[in-house]
Amino acid sequence: MPSRVPVLLVIDPRNGTWSLHTHPDNGAYKDVLPGKFGESVRLAEPLGIEIATDRFPVYGDSPRRTKT
Repeated sequence: MPSRVPVLLVIDPRNGTWSLHTHPDNGAYKDVLPGKFGESVRLAEPLGIEIATDRFPVYGDSPRRTKT
């Protein structure tokens, strides 16, 4: 069954990372762009927006978290 989601953004708050999956083909995505919180991610058309990830929360133990 072909995918009907042309762009999939997966957020991983435990690791402070994201993955942008594009170009679905036969149930899988051909392209995956990895990133980390703090890096903006641009979603292609038809969405055509940029998402800032610098304020996304990180859960659990992570080197990105600061201790007070």
